[in-house]
Amino acid sequence: MDDYERTVEEDQLISELVQLLEQSGSAWKVSLAEPYWRLMRRVSPELQSQADLVVPSGTTAGSEIGLAWAAAFGLKPDYPKAFQHAVTAVESEALQLFIPKDGAGTLGKAIAHLSLKPERYTVAGLDDKKSDSAATLLGMLRMLWDNQERHAPPNGAAPEPASEEQAVAAVTVAVTLVQWFQAGTIREANGSS
Repeated sequence: MDDYERTVEEDQLISELVQLLEQSGSAWKVSLAEPYWRLMRRVSPELQSQADLVVPSGTTAGSEIGLAWAAAFGLKPDYPKAFQHAVTAVESEALQLFIPKDGAGTLGKAIAHLSLKPERYTVAGLDDKKSDSAATLLGMLRMLWDNQERHAPPNGAAPEPASEEQAVAAVTVAVTLVQWFQAGTIREANGSS
């Protein structure tokens, strides 16, 4: 099935569907992830363009964001799966910067590393004299890690599956973080060792 190519007729039908959905103001749009197409929930153009930068990157993080996106915004959403893939996407990028030699690394270990030496890292473009960019980054990473489903609440109860609201928040934060990691926006501060 990997060799599948759409026919001219299929492309025409897809084009007509795209036009119909746009003209009707539908909450759905056609996603043309090659070679397949599917219906996806429409999001803001800004968020869509940010995700479009990350997904085709050819990286583990890009693939994981694509899976998270489809699970959050697809026709049959799976919010726990969306959250899981969002965490995995960020984890794959964070490990490369914070603990590249740890073969058994997790996002939790990357967060612990950053917590020990927050001054060693910065989010470029943010003035650390006015705000602590490492603390902001740490908060974003902790938000993903601490709220994922596999972490049971302290009372020992079973963790609640991710809701739509939680999954969408996780995916959008993950898109931002992955984009920052891939663009080199999150990096070691000057003079760090």
